[in-house]
Amino acid sequence: MSGTGALFKESVLPLTEEAQKGRRRERKCCRRSRLMKRTERKERKRKRKKEEEEEKKKKKPGRMTAVNDEEQRDEEEEA
Repeated sequence: MSGTGALFKESVLPLTEEAQKGRRRERKCCRRSRLMKRTERKERKRKRKKEEEEEKKKKKPGRMTAVNDEEQRDEEEEA
């Protein structure tokens, strides 16, 4: 048996050459669509990560200035 598993046992019912070609084509197609789905998922994940990093970069300066403003106010109050 060539990796068909429990779905099809060659010992029970041997396939004709045409049927084997058809199954092979079907499997490749299936594999191709699976790969495409996986790559699409990975791409979406990468985009999401990039967007999150950009948002963090945008937020950081804002937060830091707010913290700096508070520190300056504290220093002014003390002086």
